[in-house]
Amino acid sequence: MVSTGMQFFSRVLARLVAGGLLVLACMAARAATYPVDMCVGDRMADSLNCTANDVQITSIRIAPGSGAPATCEGGTSVTLDLEVTVNFGSSTRYDVGIFLSQDGANPKERSTRTLAGGTGSASCKVATLPSQVPP
Repeated sequence: MVSTGMQFFSRVLARLVAGGLLVLACMAARAATYPVDMCVGDRMADSLNCTANDVQITSIRIAPGSGAPATCEGGTSVTLDLEVTVNFGSSTRYDVGIFLSQDGANPKERSTRTLAGGTGSASCKVATLPSQVPP
């Protein structure tokens, strides 16, 4: 038989847990989510004017063994793996994303997805960098 004090403690704990899950669910619902192909200008609802230049791609190369073709024809798609080297001007950078335009337009500008008459890229391939230094 469970004591009255233990039953009370169990009910309070259950309410705290249920309340905590509700708060977490509300916080998660408030977090911004975007379509996976949305470019940065549309995500920020503003044309960006990044001038710090503290994050730079210093090299891009085709990864060995990625199956890259010896030649390609303009206007066709090629699938391959790339190795990208990124340098940071500040050791405290976080949430760094790389947005590659899929339609040739500028990914920093708003597109017609979020602005009538927008001229930015309407579709991007998006990658985020790890927030910790790899081992």
